[in-house]
Amino acid sequence: MRSVPRLVSTVTCSLLLLALAPACDSAGEKDPGKGSSGKASESPEPARAAGGFPKGMSYGAKFEQPGFNEYDVRNHRGQGFENDLAQYLEGELGITLLPHDIPSKDRESYLQERTDALVIATYSITDERRKKVDFAGPYFVTPQGLLVRQDDHSIKERKDTADKQICTASGSTSTPGAKNPLDENARFVTAQDYRKCVDKLLDGNVDAVWTDKVILYGFVQRLPGKVRVVDDIEVGSEQLYGVGLPLHQPERCHRVVEALRGFLRDKWRAFFQAHFEELVKSDPFFETHYKPNPDDLDEASCRST
Repeated sequence: MRSVPRLVSTVTCSLLLLALAPACDSAGEKDPGKGSSGKASESPEPARAAGGFPKGMSYGAKFEQPGFNEYDVRNHRGQGFENDLAQYLEGELGITLLPHDIPSKDRESYLQERTDALVIATYSITDERRKKVDFAGPYFVTPQGLLVRQDDHSIKERKDTADKQICTASGSTSTPGAKNPLDENARFVTAQDYRKCVDKLLDGNVDAVWTDKVILYGFVQRLPGKVRVVDDIEVGSEQLYGVGLPLHQPERCHRVVEALRGFLRDKWRAFFQAHFEELVKSDPFFETHYKPNPDDLDEASCRST
């Protein structure tokens, strides 16, 4: 590195020594490697927020889901219910969250590979997932349903899915397992995310998209007149969305739970109304159907602690 010209003479530095002792050495320059003790300074510990969180950390998000989180390329920011939730948690936890777009199938591995991370991505709390990650929540409850093209009325009840092509996202709870909640002859197709499923639906390559109803209503709002949710079909189990965390972080997990409790009481209704306008119009009891009880969070949260 090029040397800095000596602007203060040794005599001058000596005269100023009493006032500026830490600032001058025998060469008249501050030694950046020494603190006030004269010993070599150590690298400072990363800044920490309350609850043991680092001041900055990443979180896994799903940018392809209208209503919950979409990335606005023009303004370089996310928008939606879960984006607003992430910003709320930033304020409550005193941290900065950097979003990363991840597909459904990668949510567990994302948390397993990082100690400083969260997942806020319509992440359903299940016993199977609890073996790999922990959860704080729920902050959202939703049944599951079917999305079809607006002019297609061939599916009215579950038995009508026989021989139909049904698309869902790989790694989601809607992926059929041992129990198929649709007709046993339904044919399933998986895609990386629900936007790709909806693209297949619009192109006529599948007959329906199966996932959580509130996600489907997000696409109805984004694509008015093109798709609709089948009115009288609810399939599979009720889904509880939680914030995913790495295993065995009890202090952090309980801090997120308390933040979510405040979110449910103070912000949930306004955020839902802002991002699911059509659902609010069609369902005057949306809070009863989609909002968890703030007093019930401890029952489903922080099981690995």
